[in-house]
Amino acid sequence: MPDQPLVLLVEHKGGQHQHAELLSRAGFRVASVATEKFDIVGLLEQGPAVVAAELDGSGSATTLNLARRFRQDPRARPIPFIIYGHHLRSEDIEDAARAGALWLQLEPTDGARLVAAVRGLIAASRKDGP
Repeated sequence: MPDQPLVLLVEHKGGQHQHAELLSRAGFRVASVATEKFDIVGLLEQGPAVVAAELDGSGSATTLNLARRFRQDPRARPIPFIIYGHHLRSEDIEDAARAGALWLQLEPTDGARLVAAVRGLIAASRKDGP
């Protein structure tokens, strides 16, 4: 359905995003992009309501750099960028905040919390207007 908000999931090389099916069942359109193919102009053309990326040890610097680049582009600033992880350290949370991203601590089986965060961000952005 075209009126379903799009959640764009950033995947690390060779990764499979574990929350894609859950977000889809919750009523979102879901698309994914690999970190090495992260192109802001191309992403904006897809019209995401939210971008979400998992922070894990192997791709932490890459994920944070993507968030920084996304936040620095004036066309992308209105779109929430969530960085989440299962074992975020205080340094990870500080790095995510400095990159301009929202952060969310999740347990491996706690995808419902991600769905709730995405819903809340979309509702807030609709309330605030374009």
